[in-house]
Amino acid sequence: MTAAMINWEAEVDLSGDNLTGEAWKRIFLNVVENNPDLFYVLVITPFTDGAGIIQKCTFTYSTEYDQNSVKEYKAAIDNVFNEVIEANMTDEQKALALHDYLVQHMVYDQNANNNLGIEKRNAYEALVNGIGVCQGYTLAYAALLNKAGIKVEYCRSKSMNHIWNYVKLDGNWYHADLTYDDIAASSQTGETGYVKHIYFLLSDDAMRNAQLEHSWDANDITCSDTKYDNYWHKTAPLTESAIYTVNGSSYYLKSKTVSNNPNICLGAALMKRDSSGTETEVASFEIENLGSGWPMWKESVSRLSCSKGVLYFNVGNSIYSLHPSVTNTPEKIYQYDGTSKQIVTGLLVSGNEMTLEIYDQTSAKLEKIQVPIFTLSASESKVKVGYTKAPVLTANPLASGFIWLKQNTNNGWEVISGANSSNYTIETGLAEGSYTYRVEATLGGKSVSAEITITVTEREEQKNFAFSEKSKTVTYGDADFTVTAGGQRADLPSATAAQTLR
Repeated sequence: MTAAMINWEAEVDLSGDNLTGEAWKRIFLNVVENNPDLFYVLVITPFTDGAGIIQKCTFTYSTEYDQNSVKEYKAAIDNVFNEVIEANMTDEQKALALHDYLVQHMVYDQNANNNLGIEKRNAYEALVNGIGVCQGYTLAYAALLNKAGIKVEYCRSKSMNHIWNYVKLDGNWYHADLTYDDIAASSQTGETGYVKHIYFLLSDDAMRNAQLEHSWDANDITCSDTKYDNYWHKTAPLTESAIYTVNGSSYYLKSKTVSNNPNICLGAALMKRDSSGTETEVASFEIENLGSGWPMWKESVSRLSCSKGVLYFNVGNSIYSLHPSVTNTPEKIYQYDGTSKQIVTGLLVSGNEMTLEIYDQTSAKLEKIQVPIFTLSASESKVKVGYTKAPVLTANPLASGFIWLKQNTNNGWEVISGANSSNYTIETGLAEGSYTYRVEATLGGKSVSAEITITVTEREEQKNFAFSEKSKTVTYGDADFTVTAGGQRADLPSATAAQTLR
């Protein structure tokens, strides 16, 4: 039945399955309602024979979506992984990064408060358009966890008119309510880039006694493990700070307060927590113009965002970035120069664009502005000696006046002749080692630059192998050569043949 809906078929024959009405209810719940990928299925109608056995079912598809919508949906999922998921992450780190990205890039659909029946409830609206009610948050998170290979189920509550996720890590189930970890309304100050972890990976007891108590319908899943109830991701960061893993370490923001008055936020510090749990301060910044244009608030409105291994955050009206693969020092990349009464209260980055939330203290109004940012990425950051497909470096194409440079053995920079577009394909034939490239350009009337390192690793050692015969002659190209049992080579005519054998 799932295959029929994936192929947009009109109906499917079920006459050979001997399905009763009760069996159908279970199938409908597990196959349709629990499958976020089938967002376009509107109605499924079963047809029975005289004995009540289902013979077939027909499908009605929503006119709001078509097969191009499916492509958009899959592309949106892929984009999330390109933005915040790295190859060597643990399941815990993946679940956290996907939680934070989804909460940051979604807003709760306020139509749900008007009982109009037009609110957005599916995974498509959540992932493609960034809007939804609890069902949208839950289905979208399930879609992301499914792609990550993490087991996920649903927790329903009739009394709360609510739904959230169960997440399985290391053999244990935990609650995760992304809706409640988001802000109440998109019009609320500080919404852009906002995310909490209060309802993330909780046990049954912790969920029942959470800040907003939860109750749910009986089911067969028990969350008894308390490992994450008071875990560091709830206590270490600034409450509204995202947590993103880059190169195995977790990064987040902490609020800095005035030394003699903890009720005045002085600024923020970017923190790093390594795999052993050691926390270090990467850098600390104070709010410029505090008390003279910038209000002396208790709450911090610094927000952390991540895109393709680069971290972005705001402290006051100053915007910083850090690329941990390149440097340990954050760089100031943008300064918002509004009036003295306009302040940055939110930040969110996606691809080449940064959204800043601006609060006007005089009018008490919010607006959001788009700021292009300079990014640099590589199709591959690691290749093996003898690679034939060279990595392609790509900078933000919105910039102009590109100049590409390569770091030499004296740590100086040499201009790469003829490289003046937003893309540069690195040269082939590089020996084992690390090679750093730099691109300089102009974006938004300002000089910008970025660096990236490509690592060339040694080929795997030749493995011993055996033939049924003592020796074997193999033809490669126009030449013959002989290999003997145990992997020893003999009569090898060329280095090309040796490389191919390897």
